[in-house]
Amino acid sequence: MSTMTVQSGSLTISASASPAATAITTNQNNYTVANIVLNASQSGENVRINSLPIVVNATGTGATAANVTATNVFALENNLTNCQLWNGSSVLNSSAVGSGQWTAATTHTNALGGTAGIETNFVFDNQLVVPKGTTLQLALICNVGGSLFSGEQFAAGVDAFFVPTVSGALSGNNITPTVNTSASGIQTVGTATLSVTTPTQIYTQAAGGTVGLPLGSFTLQPTSGSVSLQNIALQLNTNVASSSDLDNGAGDVSIWNGSTQVGTVNFLGGTQSGHFLIGTSTVSLTLPQNVQTTLTIKGNISTIGTGQSGTSGHEILVGLNNANGSSGNTSVNTGAATQPSQGSGVAIFRSYPTQVSLVSLPTSGVSGDRNLIEFSVAANNQNPVGIDQFVFSFASSTGVTITNPALYYSDGGTPNTLVQNGNANATTYSVPQNTASTTIATPLEIPAGHTYNFLLQAGTVAYSGVNSTYNITTTLKGDSTDLAPNMISGATATSSSNFVWSPNSTTTSLGISNDWTNGYGVTGLPSFGISSSRAQ
Repeated sequence: MSTMTVQSGSLTISASASPAATAITTNQNNYTVANIVLNASQSGENVRINSLPIVVNATGTGATAANVTATNVFALENNLTNCQLWNGSSVLNSSAVGSGQWTAATTHTNALGGTAGIETNFVFDNQLVVPKGTTLQLALICNVGGSLFSGEQFAAGVDAFFVPTVSGALSGNNITPTVNTSASGIQTVGTATLSVTTPTQIYTQAAGGTVGLPLGSFTLQPTSGSVSLQNIALQLNTNVASSSDLDNGAGDVSIWNGSTQVGTVNFLGGTQSGHFLIGTSTVSLTLPQNVQTTLTIKGNISTIGTGQSGTSGHEILVGLNNANGSSGNTSVNTGAATQPSQGSGVAIFRSYPTQVSLVSLPTSGVSGDRNLIEFSVAANNQNPVGIDQFVFSFASSTGVTITNPALYYSDGGTPNTLVQNGNANATTYSVPQNTASTTIATPLEIPAGHTYNFLLQAGTVAYSGVNSTYNITTTLKGDSTDLAPNMISGATATSSSNFVWSPNSTTTSLGISNDWTNGYGVTGLPSFGISSSRAQ
């Protein structure tokens, strides 16, 4: 017969490091002062416990214990009220501990190593059973009164001077628990704070009529107690946009906490301050202490076109002006946040190139088929996009000469149609002359929802080098200048930019109207361009 070993019951009691040391404001309800861990992971049977002796040390108004006085202890006795131990959502002692139930712990060294503080035994309504092999965490939650001194510090844990009664749930045997003399983080009474951070906002492009478009975000974090948020003020940069660009002229944006809308700001009825239009929304939102809550700003983009309220080229820059609320009975606000800058907002257009992509060339050599670069341009599915110019640059081995580069296009598939009225400004190529422009006298229209393929092909490629091989890299150039908020004429755009396109937002002739912009921020076309390399 095999021998069986019976493992006795055991329980280790300690304070969790959470909550960590932090600042706290007065007049707060349901504040987590400490978390107590009951560890029966090494126990041979389920463990029963009827109560827990809790101690709260007064650690002083400064860094040393010498600052602790009887006044500090008295303040704790009268300001930590309605204290209960919670096992998840279940309260263990319905008779809460408060003023009159605490005892000054000044006659002995308590579990936390101090001789100044308050203590009491939290008696449970019913026995708590900790299953063997498991760990339970109990939360000590109290109301924090308004008479604690600024700078006063306290920390809570289990008082080992009074050993709780613990027994085996099956055997009934008494168990002497192991009590670790630790405490949760030191809580320091101070001033309420609410910090704000603004994630880096990426420039994007959007079509008029887009609904529920994210326009920006910001993160709020209380660092001295939870905050009841009451107002959020946003500001719109009117140097580059207007309230007419939002919600078909109504000027509304919404504020979201995850999938829940928490507020609406109206800029049409806002206050102008410098070049910012400020609007405020009342909100009702509790921000937990030391937790980052990210709020997202969303808007409906106005329809753009003749007689419509939206304007092509405007760039919507919306940011936090101020958020305020209260922590306990103390008001708290963020102050102004870092605002997005031009080139990091949402640029709106009647239509826009949704994607520029490099297309793979055939594998045969340059001198055989003379193909230099192939790429595609996709138009938004609501309206067509006008194309007026592409600029290319070349880099190659020494001794290479390109003559008569020409651009071909097709509505999908293999390019086979020469761009009519195209003007190849650089008809030959040799170092250091290394660019070619195709400026289209009658702009090419890419229909809504269509993707056009373009192919740049050399008339001839000559090579006078010593070696038998060479290579050519051709780059479709992008643009690094954000033209918001004003559109410009085609002639101005082609003289100053590389990738020149129009959202077709006016009925005026495309060639002369102020309805042109450049490749800044076009998806798939970085400012340094996209490149294709060929070797022979």
